[in-house]
Amino acid sequence: MRIYVTFAENSAPWELSMELFVESLARYRADARSAVRTQGTGEYASFDLELGGKPCHGGYFPDQQLIMDGGSVEAWAPVIEWFLGLLPFDARADTFLEPATVSRNLPRTATAADIARILAASPRPHL
Repeated sequence: MRIYVTFAENSAPWELSMELFVESLARYRADARSAVRTQGTGEYASFDLELGGKPCHGGYFPDQQLIMDGGSVEAWAPVIEWFLGLLPFDARADTFLEPATVSRNLPRTATAADIARILAASPRPHL
């Protein structure tokens, strides 16, 4: 299940460069491996790390979204909490699970427990 954290409408700019994201991720998780990749005409930071003994993958697209794949909501929640702490205080974010497109507000001060609760309340795909 893929998790998205996106720039919220009417938010202050995230002002989080790809370089700062990568440097901060390396400090947060020494086991994280990151690389700069190109998609279309833009660049993004791709990263891999292990969550709960499982290899997981993510990508940060500067100033617009963080995408995480390969782990549970509970496993990713502390990473999302860390990410929100990188954003300016007046920045806002939304979150949703793919393939749903209904986003929920994600307060910048949300804890990992808050994030897991918010995502648990998100519409789930029908399998």
